[in-house]
Amino acid sequence: MQAAPTLEEFRALANVATRYRHQMESVVEPLLQAALESPDKAHRDELPRNLEKLTAQLSEMTLDEARPALDWLENQPAWAMALQAAGFTTNNPDWRTARCEKFASKLIEQYDQTPERFMMYGHMESLIRITGEYLEYVSGVASALCNYLSNSRVRAAIEGPAHASKIKRLLQELEASIAEDWVNPAVLRRLKRLIQTSKAIDLIDEHGLVDQPSSRRKDQALRTRLFAEDIVRLHYERFRTPKKNAVFQLVSLPVIEQPLEMRTIERIIQHVRARRSEMAGKTVLF
Repeated sequence: MQAAPTLEEFRALANVATRYRHQMESVVEPLLQAALESPDKAHRDELPRNLEKLTAQLSEMTLDEARPALDWLENQPAWAMALQAAGFTTNNPDWRTARCEKFASKLIEQYDQTPERFMMYGHMESLIRITGEYLEYVSGVASALCNYLSNSRVRAAIEGPAHASKIKRLLQELEASIAEDWVNPAVLRRLKRLIQTSKAIDLIDEHGLVDQPSSRRKDQALRTRLFAEDIVRLHYERFRTPKKNAVFQLVSLPVIEQPLEMRTIERIIQHVRARRSEMAGKTVLF
């Protein structure tokens, strides 16, 4: 039986989406710009095929850098069932061809309409999203597994409120210290503009140092509940829906010591949904 990956191996897998993005921006973006600006029509005609080939190579190369954790994950029945529940499918082997053809056609059309005002950034974001969907998802799951294995989410949930109070107290002490009547008034004004302690305290009060967890009850299942919460947030980010059946499969992975019942997952989803609604009405400061 294949041994479970180490924390460092999962961290390598958690970074594949970022590495893919960097590779796409450094390798593919110049290719797109050159094809659009080339007077040779053949360069544009070859663009879909070149994109398909290059994005496939970059994806495979990026995943190869995290092969130990990826191979282990892809050998787990729970992972296969989670992918199915999340909507990933291998029924269409030509998905990359179709997406690259559609992207290239739209790219060329928009460039030709207003070449002088054409901006590549939004198009690169679209290409990264449609060709790196799996990498983004596997990175997100691996990141949640890193949080689980390192206990970082547990520490944040348990120690976060006290740490936030400590930082606020230190900010208040700093503000009082620089406001002594013997401080040069011109220097004081500049310090207040630079430090802005009141804004920092307001930020902590409104958003907290970490997002409010669904649970702080310190029992054996706390790590798993926080892992499930990370996955629910990932699903809202990627799919705009919690996909509870996929969450249920992922908390059944062999590295998870305390699986959850579906009703617990549903309570976590309710918390995340309520928190998202609450945050939607607040000013985003970070």
